[in-house]
Amino acid sequence: MMFCLICAWGHALLALKVEDSSAGRTDRVVRDVAKLMDAGCSVYDLMLETYTEDVQRLTQAVSAKTINLNHSYSEFTISAWWFFLFMLIGLLFVLV
Repeated sequence: MMFCLICAWGHALLALKVEDSSAGRTDRVVRDVAKLMDAGCSVYDLMLETYTEDVQRLTQAVSAKTINLNHSYSEFTISAWWFFLFMLIGLLFVLV
């Protein structure tokens, strides 16, 4: 039971862990804007490309967090059943 609880908290904390931010992307964005302006492309094209990349990265991060949350939920459920079973056995020992 304790093992399930420890694993469940570990998976819950992994799901809450903050990933690396994209603060370092500003240099690349400025460089890409300059290239697109020289090539005659619009800023809208760059914005669309940048947001598409960000959405793809966020989708992958959310998928990884969903897996950890599912593991955590399952382990909490298992530990709750174990707790119920131990309490039932303890109650039977007291009554008998």
